[in-house]
Amino acid sequence: RELRTISNQLLPEEYAVIEKAARTPFTRDGSPDEAGKRLQREFGIPKALAPEVLKAVHLPENPGEMTVWGVVNGITSVAKGMAYAEGKTQLASVAGELLANAK
Repeated sequence: RELRTISNQLLPEEYAVIEKAARTPFTRDGSPDEAGKRLQREFGIPKALAPEVLKAVHLPENPGEMTVWGVVNGITSVAKGMAYAEGKTQLASVAGELLANAK
C-alpha cells in the first residue's frame, strides 16, 4: 500500500526491486532468532544491535513484516537513531547491500 503511494517518485526498476524485497521473506521460518543470526553472519551486524534492528522492523512507520524490505526499514530506523555518522553509514550500507541482493 505504501509503495503504491510513492510509486510515481520511483523509476520502474526501483519499484520492482522494492516490490520484490517486500515479498521476499528474510528467513525461511520467519523466526527472530534466525533473522538475528543472519544479520550477524551475512551482514556483520553486531550481536548487540541485531535485536534492536528486529524490533525496529515492527515500528509503526515500518512494514512490520519479516521480509527483506521490512528488515531494510528496521536497519535504516536504527541507523537514524545512532549518534555517530560512522555507525549510520555502516548500517545504511548494510541496508543497501541487503536491498541490492533482493534483485
